[in-house]
Amino acid sequence: MHDVTDYTAQMNALLPVGKLWGSLREDPIMQNLLAALATEFARVDVGAERLLNEFDARTTFDLLPEWEAFAGLPDACSGLGTTLQQRRDALFTALTSVGGQSRQYFIDVAARLGFAGATITEFEPHTVDASVDAPIYGQDWRFAWRVTAPMPAIQQMTVDADVDASLGEQAPTTRLECIINRFKPAHTIALFSYT
Repeated sequence: MHDVTDYTAQMNALLPVGKLWGSLREDPIMQNLLAALATEFARVDVGAERLLNEFDARTTFDLLPEWEAFAGLPDACSGLGTTLQQRRDALFTALTSVGGQSRQYFIDVAARLGFAGATITEFEPHTVDASVDAPIYGQDWRFAWRVTAPMPAIQQMTVDADVDASLGEQAPTTRLECIINRFKPAHTIALFSYT
């Protein structure tokens, strides 16, 4: 990346040679003109460098609203993050999530949302071959499954909190339920339990 001094020196070097141009090289008006042009070239250079960061959702700043609109954010599940990094993380997740149907996929989704240790329980319809202690579930229960997750601790805002600390956010359990319901297989019903 070049600065104003670099561009001014470069334009001076590119001036034609000869008696007329030799005297203009020392002329303060010509040097001020070249410095003004160099300032604009340096500004464009910085803008081009910043534009490279806009191609990556993890580093975008100026084009973050356009990236969010492209990804359909904010949506019902994610809400709008309160910090730049939260918004970038939500954007990156929206762009790179490929989905899945395994238990482990949904356990990993819960862990990314702050619910480490979540478990998945699937239900089986009761049959005559089942043990006597087995719960009696009807045929529709084969389409149901339960996510059991630890209840997250709610951090209370205090007078010692930073001035840019959020006053409140969407309940984390609501977000977990929304995202699980969005990505679950369409023919299933997800139930939620918190410990």
